[in-house]
Amino acid sequence: MKKQKLTSQPPRNCQSCPVRKQALFMPLDQEELEAIQSVRTGTRHVRAGEVILDHDTNGEESMTLFSGWAMRQRALESGRVQITSFLMAGSFIDADFELANGDGYSIEAITDVELCVFSTGDLKKRFGENAVLSRALATLAQSEEALLFEHMTDIGRRTAMERLAHFLLETHTRQKMLGMAGNDYCSFPLRQRHLADAMGLSLEHVNRMLKELKDKGWASIADGRLYILDFSGLSRYCDFDDSYLRPRPIF
Repeated sequence: MKKQKLTSQPPRNCQSCPVRKQALFMPLDQEELEAIQSVRTGTRHVRAGEVILDHDTNGEESMTLFSGWAMRQRALESGRVQITSFLMAGSFIDADFELANGDGYSIEAITDVELCVFSTGDLKKRFGENAVLSRALATLAQSEEALLFEHMTDIGRRTAMERLAHFLLETHTRQKMLGMAGNDYCSFPLRQRHLADAMGLSLEHVNRMLKELKDKGWASIADGRLYILDFSGLSRYCDFDDSYLRPRPIF
């Protein structure tokens, strides 16, 4: 698949959004797009390392990530951090839901990101008025649940090496469904500390596993890119099945 490049700025009209056309997302008809457009309040640029949402920010705004990478994370009083998920183009940030996760929870930009911003209250009102949008929200919740179940399997039944292999395949597949990856490579702005905080491992352990994956000829990371060198072999090793990465709505 030829890698596509999204425009750097979100278009003014939701209907012309290039992200919506990608395989990862389900289409919405004209009426639903107009309903979403009517509660969109603007766009926002957030620089790498800055907070997108936490308990000190405006909970009246929900957002859709148009471009870039971000992460959901939970900081403990000890200073340790658990990254719970990584956000890419099309990821929806529901302020009401996100802020219900308690103190210490935040969403932070990993790279520079562009966001489409909506009024949370008006958006929820549209969901209540439009049956199609309401079903789309339920479908999005089901998609997130499927992703969560797979990650629970990672923690409970896959070894550390298998978890890392599975995460790399998931990341490549997500970007491929976004039209932003080649058959054997994709952008990868994550550092080893991100992988360690996402998997609850030490930096030393992550470093050793990445070296082993490269030595086995399965995958490697270099110059901000992830290379899947042997998709079939790596998939068999960690029992990767991409059926849980089902098409989802985009708001």
